[in-house]
Amino acid sequence: DDRVTTLRSLATTDAPPDQAALTASYPLAAGEIGMVYRCGAALANVLRGRDDPLQLLFPGGSSAEAEMMYRQSPVARAYTALLAEAVATAAASRSADAPYRILEVGGGTGGATTPLLARLAGTPSEYTFTDIGPLFIKRAQENFAAYDFVQYETLDLEKDALDQGFT
Repeated sequence: DDRVTTLRSLATTDAPPDQAALTASYPLAAGEIGMVYRCGAALANVLRGRDDPLQLLFPGGSSAEAEMMYRQSPVARAYTALLAEAVATAAASRSADAPYRILEVGGGTGGATTPLLARLAGTPSEYTFTDIGPLFIKRAQENFAAYDFVQYETLDLEKDALDQGFT
């Protein structure tokens, strides 16, 4: 139901490493480190419905740290490079009369979109960038204006996709 029951107490652990020291040692992971510290400290309150998870992910409405995490992190860069390679390979095999159609759900900061669009340029593709937030849509339109094969739409997965114009 609406409760969590523990069967035994959690063991006490050592204090986590200092955030500043970690960030200094691993500057490319600064976004992830900041996100883990902030979200980890508030996890219990989020699970209890006391804290807004969006405020933790985007403190004060800022997407700077999330963008850093999705664009600069070595892990994110490796995954998005693999994704871009796989999608571009599939798209290259299509013809202009049957383009490769892609629906990105929850495009957010465009961390995956950026390498995808770069690899898809010149291939027979139709790309629809979606997010629930109009601010992310506006930013994506500005950031990806050079790609004429991209459409921008809001999409709320908690609502019927057909009612939102997605067939």
